[in-house]
Amino acid sequence: MPTPASTFFASIGRSLTVLLAVALLITGCDSNGGGEDPEATVSPSETAEAIAFSTADETGGTLDDLNTAIMAFNDDLSSANAASKDLSASRECTFDRDAVLYTCTVEVSGSSPRVSSARFDRTYRFQFFDGETAVRRSPEADSMTAELVGGSGSLQTARIGNSHDVVPATWSIARTATTDEYAVRLLSQEAGRNVEENFTGPVRERSRTASVRKTVSNDLRWRTGDGFIAGSLDGTYSATVEILRADDTTVSRSVDAEYTIEFGESEAEITFTGGGETFAGESFTFNSGTGEME
Repeated sequence: MPTPASTFFASIGRSLTVLLAVALLITGCDSNGGGEDPEATVSPSETAEAIAFSTADETGGTLDDLNTAIMAFNDDLSSANAASKDLSASRECTFDRDAVLYTCTVEVSGSSPRVSSARFDRTYRFQFFDGETAVRRSPEADSMTAELVGGSGSLQTARIGNSHDVVPATWSIARTATTDEYAVRLLSQEAGRNVEENFTGPVRERSRTASVRKTVSNDLRWRTGDGFIAGSLDGTYSATVEILRADDTTVSRSVDAEYTIEFGESEAEITFTGGGETFAGESFTFNSGTGEME
């Protein structure tokens, strides 16, 4: 039979257990030590910025790949040197007469007002068509396929240090009835980047390993000098983010989201279509030329 003393201490033990459980719920402790840091999270806006950075022209994103391809439409594809947006570019091309196919290597380096240093290399295969017939001279063609075979790059801005490998992709590009406008369609299952980044978040320093994919194109329209002016791209984003917390420990966060980018004549909008309650339905506008959020 329990004594009054043993009953008292058992009651105290149960009370302490309940209090400890409540305290853990309130403080949100995890295996990394310390309490929950409200800044040790990955926000939709931060994720949208990462997608924009991997998409924009001046940051070596998917639009830069397409810009290089579309410029080839009115070019003889001889090896050349060029300068654009304060970046120097060199191009070397070879022509396979049997396949009626160009293989071109493009290297870019330099800086711009936003990018303090940049280096990209890309390898493409271009094939031009007049109707169904492959032709050698691009000005004679009404459509082309642009295959991004591979490439890598790195760049540094005031907040972000980025290195990436491109995901091989194939695009169809066709002239339209409007001068300097092109209809663009993703032919491969995906396009995008595998990314390693170090950056300064809203409060904490953090690093990110991410997969940024474009998977479906919808009625994309490109204008020379402006980039995409209409249409959309659907994609997925998956990342592991290491965040430096207030107590100088790090915590790892994972993000998996789906998104759509709608392009307009002066801006683009990212809307999250999946990723849980925190992400779904959130929208953010960015400059598709520079990648800056607006």
